[in-house]
Amino acid sequence: MENLFGTIGQSDVKALLATNTDAKPVAVSIEPGHGTIPYGCLIYRKSSGLYAPAAAGQISDSYNLLVLKDNVDTTTNAAIAVAAAAYERGEFLAGKVLKDDGNSGYEAVSAAEAIVLRRYGITFRPFDDWSEDDVEVDNRVALSVTVTAGDHGSASVDKATAKKGEIVTLTCTPASDYEVDEIEVTAGGVTIGSDGKFVMGEEAVTITVSFKAEG
Repeated sequence: MENLFGTIGQSDVKALLATNTDAKPVAVSIEPGHGTIPYGCLIYRKSSGLYAPAAAGQISDSYNLLVLKDNVDTTTNAAIAVAAAAYERGEFLAGKVLKDDGNSGYEAVSAAEAIVLRRYGITFRPFDDWSEDDVEVDNRVALSVTVTAGDHGSASVDKATAKKGEIVTLTCTPASDYEVDEIEVTAGGVTIGSDGKFVMGEEAVTITVSFKAEG
């Protein structure tokens, strides 16, 4: 157990498990070129199959996230992936699991991000005034936004799904010598502004765009 808990009373408590339930480490390959990645850092799986430090943008349902078990030096050979160990799940000391701060450093994950990590089986025990109780959980459901374009043009939205209250932008692009004829909301009941923006309601949205010859 000592290798999991570190030494109680040290000023720098290791970002390891507060409990080792279901927390067996797995072997991963770390992408080179990230300097020394500290223990406790969140890492995410890239499309290459290699892992890299996770920033705020990767703490989502779109990525496979793990917690690095030990410091990893990725500078020794900049062309070769480094073997490392990481935890798939477990209960960690809150405030001690890190993310890439986007400025060549690392910082603790926020309480809001911890709620996302919970879905991965990564949970936390309170530490250093950090509390999930301060976070309002977003229970809104993401609904689909579907756009169909007729001949002589194209149409798209900047979000394939959106939650109630979120702003979605519709973009219509007519072919040469054509213009937008009609924008019809066939489901969802939203009102599209002259700038193409609308506020998502409580239902999935379906939009149909047609085009006509100019003049």
